Amino acid sequence: MQNNSEVSALAGIRSVASDVASYVSVGVIAENRTEFDHLNNNITAHYDYLSGKFVFEGLKVQEETDEGMKVLVKFKTLGESNSTVDAQLVSAVGEAMVETLKEIRGGFSERDGRLYYDGIEIVLNVSVNYQWGGSSREEGGADFFSGCNAITRYNNNGGGNCFGYL
Repeated sequence: MQNNSEVSALAGIRSVASDVASYVSVGVIAENRTEFDHLNNNITAHYDYLSGKFVFEGLKVQEETDEGMKVLVKFKTLGESNSTVDAQLVSAVGEAMVETLKEIRGGFSERDGRLYYDGIEIVLNVSVNYQWGGSSREEGGADFFSGCNAITRYNNNGGGNCFGYL
């Protein structure tokens, strides 16, 4: 970690990831939480798969430069994985995290489709049922990168992949 801003950004990301996992796992849709709108269809459609089974595993900094950092945010479902649901869920979780960070957490903002904290670009690599190394999937894994441009953000490349850059 290079400075206090990066530590604060990671604390905010960790907190939001935990909130998102709880929201999905509880399975109750809160109409007044617009930052979670991206998740509601998945919760409704896949309640049995997600209810009480969606957990935040942790995060780690994958890459760090003077201009920003790439952060892996890892989630998993307890029990058997479903690659189709994971691919749908990973984009919704990523979008919900970005929206929550912008709306609720001080210091986060979005410019030109990119997430920033106190001037530092933050690229979120959100994964569901994906191994920590990022080179191989657990069965049914999927990932989402917030740093992708609008054209590639939803490019379904064999399981919801969208490769971000820093």
